[in-house]
Amino acid sequence: IATLSRVIDLLERDALRDRDADGGVMKVDWMNTIRRWSQDYELRRSNTVDMYLEPRGIPSLLNKLRQVELPYAITSSLAADWFSPIAPTQIAAIFVENSGNFANEIGLRQVDTGANVALIEPFDKVVFERTMQFEELRVAAPSQVAVDLLTGPGREPSEGEELLLWMKENLDDWQS
Repeated sequence: IATLSRVIDLLERDALRDRDADGGVMKVDWMNTIRRWSQDYELRRSNTVDMYLEPRGIPSLLNKLRQVELPYAITSSLAADWFSPIAPTQIAAIFVENSGNFANEIGLRQVDTGANVALIEPFDKVVFERTMQFEELRVAAPSQVAVDLLTGPGREPSEGEELLLWMKENLDDWQS
């Protein structure tokens, strides 16, 4: 409850939410809340990231993910492809509980260069909540994907902006 109270105070201080007559939270400016979140969080800095190679490429990785029983949630560019595709994904970013175990389970090789898979151990297991299913794959919640993209390198911030536009135009598809 203390954490929730601090979050509500932050949202109020940054004018990102409205209260009703009884003082309850009535509406949150979700888009600017995600932008504000991106100021305090960065996918690669806030979590533990290990780089791997799937020698047969991302399509092979996706086939393996359909078979795995371990928890995971696809994020960043690969996840954005299901919402608002922009360009082919170069590195698949996937939240997992234990990168070594996950890599062994699906046959990835840890590498220093030439990686096409980033396995990410999240600082908070909330990334596994409110996932969505696409083509028998678990994708992180659009809000998580958006903040991961907004804080990423290269073209990822642009992909994040495109995802925010998709979210705005498709509220019923992701809000509940």
